[in-house]
Amino acid sequence: MGNERKVLTRPALLLALLGLVLVGAGFGLWHQHQHDQAQTAAADQARRLANSLAGELGQRVSRHRAQLEQLAGRPDSPVPAADQPLMPTPWRDDTRLLRVPDGHPGEERLSFTLRELLHNLRERGEVVVSSTGGEQPALLMARTTPGGAVILEHDLKPWLDSLDQRLPQGSALTLSQGDLTLIRRGQTGSASATATASARGGPFNLTLAVPPTPPSWQSLLLPAGVSAVLVLLAIYAVFAGLARRRPAPAPVAGRRADSAPARPAAPAAASLPPAPEPEPEPETPSEPEPGPAPPQALFGPDGIRAAGDTPLDGTALEQLGRAIGSEAGAAGQHTLFVVCAGEADAKEALIDGLMASGRQVVDLGEAPPAVLHYATEVLESQSGVCLTGDGDQRALDIVINGEQLHGDRLLTLRDRLLARNLDEGSGEREQRDINDRYLAAVADDIILARPMSVAVQGAGATAGLAPRLFGELGCKVVTVEGTDVDALARTVGEQNLHLGLAFDADGGLSLVASDGRLIAADRLLMLLAQDLLERNPGADVLFNMTDNRALAGLIRKQGGRPVMDDGGPARLRARMKELAVPLAGEANGHIFFADRWYGFSDALYAAARLLEVLSLQAGNSAEAFALYTDTY
Repeated sequence: MGNERKVLTRPALLLALLGLVLVGAGFGLWHQHQHDQAQTAAADQARRLANSLAGELGQRVSRHRAQLEQLAGRPDSPVPAADQPLMPTPWRDDTRLLRVPDGHPGEERLSFTLRELLHNLRERGEVVVSSTGGEQPALLMARTTPGGAVILEHDLKPWLDSLDQRLPQGSALTLSQGDLTLIRRGQTGSASATATASARGGPFNLTLAVPPTPPSWQSLLLPAGVSAVLVLLAIYAVFAGLARRRPAPAPVAGRRADSAPARPAAPAAASLPPAPEPEPEPETPSEPEPGPAPPQALFGPDGIRAAGDTPLDGTALEQLGRAIGSEAGAAGQHTLFVVCAGEADAKEALIDGLMASGRQVVDLGEAPPAVLHYATEVLESQSGVCLTGDGDQRALDIVINGEQLHGDRLLTLRDRLLARNLDEGSGEREQRDINDRYLAAVADDIILARPMSVAVQGAGATAGLAPRLFGELGCKVVTVEGTDVDALARTVGEQNLHLGLAFDADGGLSLVASDGRLIAADRLLMLLAQDLLERNPGADVLFNMTDNRALAGLIRKQGGRPVMDDGGPARLRARMKELAVPLAGEANGHIFFADRWYGFSDALYAAARLLEVLSLQAGNSAEAFALYTDTY
């Protein structure tokens, strides 16, 4: 009889299970439909808004082009004389003008952007359009006039500030001109979860990323209600089937139908419900044990470095990868760039840790540290990690949301590991090479007045890219093997070269002048500072070379302000941003340019700027550096 009951109830159970499966499938299809609709709506919104904003930008370009044509035809302000400085008119309706007579000596003191604009104007002979980004984004236009040129500068910041109220929450806007990213506003989450649209406005390309709007809770009522009703019906069908198929109790043999009902037997002792057991007292929750973390000795003031008997091995790199990925996720950064100039096994351990935190990894391959910083300035993410060195020379530099971690910010990574405050996930990995783009960006910014000749030495990715860069600039390049600076000096002297350049693995630059003498970092900074201050009078220069008083004296004599700090490269970069300093130098040869560049330590760009300065001088590099001593 028991078997008969099981057979009778099996169809009802199968029917209930089938109903639940169908309900789940239907709910999944509905959810996918809602997701697709949200993505489509976000894409339409991004496209409409991008076209609208690009149209506004294009109208501004057209309006100011017409204004420039009118002003060039009938000047309304006197042309500055040769002994007067070139000064723009006061701002009016977010626009100002600058008149530049041909051959005016003050033209050399204009910014590099304005000088390049005038150069392009004289080559093309028509209205040229350019722009500036950063903290003061502006639209630039230039047109020739009889005896000179007029430049119109339109401040874009008020227009961009007005967009904060018009952009959907969580969206991001990027404004670029060619390969140069001028402005980046907002921050989205995962790139795969956003709808992106691009449009052109004049010479600019505007890209807008809009996240889809999640379905409101009201839209869940209908499918949730239907699902609940179906589940209740299925349960009701099961119990109803059981009730209909339950057999009647059989009569007791030997009992007469008219006899009195038998007295029920007393329940057996075994059938009595057991006495309730006393509930155990709740245990006091104990503090979680600290998780594994690399030794604190690895955490230096400027980065994570192998120290003495404390190696930065694969285990430590995997742990740090988890912590870095979690820290980036907390900052809203879901993609990280990885640059490696060390052993492949070490890089794999680091990337495994990053992906285990759920982050997407873009592997930029073997590249200099500067390429990581360049990527965080011009590409889709502002976070990444650079691994350099092998064995006991390994080092890790970390950038999260545009900030290079140093000091206590580095120790937060170890705190995350100890507290087990780590994200869990399964990220993906993408391979990308941007070395060519980086080299092209440097070469496009540098103009040599005459051909130069250099010797290049060093081990690492920076030295590997140096011959390509200087060859692109039209230099004669001689490669010197090894790291012996005496061999570099001999090569410079024997082949009568202008300069010897030595690049170390962590981005430092060392120099040998044409006479074979080693040039200290403070003398290099003195030459670069004088050139910068001639074009940017009153600018600050930041450095940590406190022993050379002549450096501060030269900066003051040129009208600048010396700013001293005892920090390393990462701290100097943070101070540069804080104080808006255009040039900084560090005792180990790290040079930072925020003038025409992005403000991070970049040995290749610093060497190219040095060649640009030396190419404007008639003498050799030994004569140029002879002016700068510690007794200036």
